[in-house]
Amino acid sequence: MTPKVSSIKPKSRSGVPGHRRATRVGRFVLPLMMAVIAVPGLSNEAVRAAAAAPHCTLCVLGPDDLNMGGDATLSVPAGNIVVDSAAYVGGNTAISSTGNYAVGDVYLSGGSAVTPTFRQVASPGAADPFARLAEPKVPSSPPDFNSNGDQAVTVSPGAYSYLALGGQDTVTMEPGLYIVTGGLSFGGDDHVTGSGVTFFLAGQAALSFGGGDVVSLAAPTTGPYAGISVFYDRADSEGIDMGGQTVIDLSGAVYAAAGDLNVGGLSIPGIGGPVVVDGVNLGGGSVLDIGLRFVTPPTPPS
Repeated sequence: MTPKVSSIKPKSRSGVPGHRRATRVGRFVLPLMMAVIAVPGLSNEAVRAAAAAPHCTLCVLGPDDLNMGGDATLSVPAGNIVVDSAAYVGGNTAISSTGNYAVGDVYLSGGSAVTPTFRQVASPGAADPFARLAEPKVPSSPPDFNSNGDQAVTVSPGAYSYLALGGQDTVTMEPGLYIVTGGLSFGGDDHVTGSGVTFFLAGQAALSFGGGDVVSLAAPTTGPYAGISVFYDRADSEGIDMGGQTVIDLSGAVYAAAGDLNVGGLSIPGIGGPVVVDGVNLGGGSVLDIGLRFVTPPTPPS
C-alpha cells in the first residue's frame, strides 16, 4: 500500500533548525530539498504485530524527544538507539548506531546523516532496563558541601543537600554512593577523577557540569549499583546538563527516567551506557559517544 504523502509544518524545536517545510512519507518526514531516500516504514498491520524494539543502549523513554542541531554527533557504535517519542535531526548532524528505532515521527533536515535509517516500531518501544532498580533510602536534612574553587578537594560518599564544586578545582571523588537532594554542580574548569562512584539525585535535584570540566569517573563493579554512574529518582524531572567544552568520561549507565540529557557547545561526553532518559538535546558541535570510554580523556577544544 502506497503511503499517503502530504506537506506538513512540524512544530519547531529549539536548537534544531530547518523544519519549516517537509514531506511526510508514512510516519516519517523528509525535507522537500533532500534527496529521496528509502524509508523502511511498516504498515499498520505490521506495526500492530511488531515485537518490542531490540535492547537499547540509548533509550529515550519520552514523552520528551530526541533533538539534535548545530553540527552535533551521536554515536552508539555497539548498540541500538530506541526513541519512544519523536526524533528531530537537524542540519549538519550525524547519528550512527547498530540500529535506530522510533515509535513516533522522525524529522530529518538537509545535511543530516543517519546510519542506519530509522525504523518504526510499535509502542512501547524501549523497555526501561532499570525499572526494577531499587532507589536508596534518602536521609532528611543532609548537609551541604561547597568549595571555593582553585584548590585540591577530596569528597567522601554520603548524603548531601547541595554538593557544589568551585571552578578550577582538582577533585577526587572517593568510592561509594553519593546521595544529593538539592543539586550537584561542577563549577567549570574542574578536573574530577574517581573510581567506584555512583551519584543518586533525589527530589528535584539536578546534575550539571560547567564549561571546561574534565571528568573521569568509573562506576562500581560490585554491589547494588554496580555499573551505574548516575541514577535519578524516577520522579526527578530535572535535566543532566553538560555545558560548553566539557570532556566527560563515565564508565557506567546514566539513568534519569523523567529527566533530559542536555549536551551543549563542543562538549565531548563518553558514557559506558546504557543511557536511559526522558529526552535528549544535543547541539553546538557536541559529540556524544555511548559505549565508548576514553583511555585518556582528550583536551577540551580551545
